[in-house]
Amino acid sequence: NLTAVGEQLKASGTVSAKKFLLKFNVTDASEEYEFTIFPDGRAIIKGTDQLDRARVLYAKYVGH
Repeated sequence: NLTAVGEQLKASGTVSAKKFLLKFNVTDASEEYEFTIFPDGRAIIKGTDQLDRARVLYAKYVGH
């Protein structure tokens, strides 16, 4: 449910929602990241090219 995820993420950063995706911007460890989250749980994380870092960020902010 993108609406519920968006409400959860508002405490950590900036959220904007559209019908089929959610954008989330956050600063973590002095680095800026932009998440694009889709209804099926997939996400694109801009700001890192390290897969392990992206997984940690996803787990921290979105969940498993």
